[in-house]
Amino acid sequence: MRLRSRPKRSPEAYASEREEKLGETMEKASEQADFERGLAELSFALETEPRVREALAKQVQEDMKEKGIDELIDDGKLSDAARAALTQGKITVSATGDQLMIAPEGNVQEALPIKQKIADQYIGQFMKDGH
Repeated sequence: MRLRSRPKRSPEAYASEREEKLGETMEKASEQADFERGLAELSFALETEPRVREALAKQVQEDMKEKGIDELIDDGKLSDAARAALTQGKITVSATGDQLMIAPEGNVQEALPIKQKIADQYIGQFMKDGH
């Protein structure tokens, strides 16, 4: 009954709506593929090129000082020990799976995910710098 009461769309309207939704889906898939490719390239560079690792760690440190730790970290459950270690500024940056992570150097063993928006900026900067 409910289906019968719904107004019927013309084939042209249905095709137009389908194309619009398909276009949005394809665009999101393309953006995700670009992010994953950039993250893979950055991950490889972090493992093989010390200058890239140092430059990214320095950029993250500057952003933590400027914006605050909570603006970069995606996990709200930051331990006091990790927060103290991060404020000292000695960090390592790595890429695992589909996230960019930072970890304080020292005895603290927490790896913390960087927010997606910030990670996108770092990856975009890395790709723009000629990699």
